[in-house]
Amino acid sequence: MTIRRVVRAYSNSTERELWSLPIHDFNLEAFQVEFQAEVSDPMYDCWPITQKNLPFLSRHIVNPHGWDFINCTYFIEAEAA
Repeated sequence: MTIRRVVRAYSNSTERELWSLPIHDFNLEAFQVEFQAEVSDPMYDCWPITQKNLPFLSRHIVNPHGWDFINCTYFIEAEAA
């Protein structure tokens, strides 16, 4: 089974998923450093995204939706591809 990582946006008012974008060129070691994960952590859990992560993420995703940290919450999630 192949695992891919995606960025998902959720509405703060309804908690529904608004959109999902694939992460291109996922480099586990770089993401572990950026999100302060343990070296042994394969990052299969949900990882919250903050505004400070946007410069790093802009190298790995194309986000046509923009970012709205007032009305939305964002996570890096793993899924079976």
